[in-house]
Amino acid sequence: MALPTLIEGGVLPAGIHDLTQEQVREMFVLSDARDDLWKRFLGFLDRLKETVPVPVTLYLDGSFITDWESCCDIDVIVEARDFEGDHQDTLKMIMSEQVRQEFLDDFKVLIHVVVPGLFSRDYRSWFQRVKSDDGWRFGGDPERLRKGIVRLVL
Repeated sequence: MALPTLIEGGVLPAGIHDLTQEQVREMFVLSDARDDLWKRFLGFLDRLKETVPVPVTLYLDGSFITDWESCCDIDVIVEARDFEGDHQDTLKMIMSEQVRQEFLDDFKVLIHVVVPGLFSRDYRSWFQRVKSDDGWRFGGDPERLRKGIVRLVL
């Protein structure tokens, strides 16, 4: 997989981009602070693998998936299609305050779970919007106010 080129505004082009952990590290670990955030994410990933008995798909967003110096968080979207039925308790645990708090304080991670038919918001689309506060990075052109997110290839 070739690395995508960041567009004006320091973000990925609109859409979902499949990247490996190594590619994400190469593209977005640009400082010591980002390296610390990435290591904390990897700790979260290890915890998730211990917790979740079935494969899930992870999407990454947040200021980490930019070239912005003010990077302070990673949004993690867990697409958990296989949780329906037998794995409802595991899904509840991922969404529990205990697991969120474990990583929120140290890692500044926001965990969002997508299970089609179970929750109404599709965070994969939601996070491809550019917040109005960040519109200045794009020259104010409303047509350019879409950005990409990462689908992590595990």
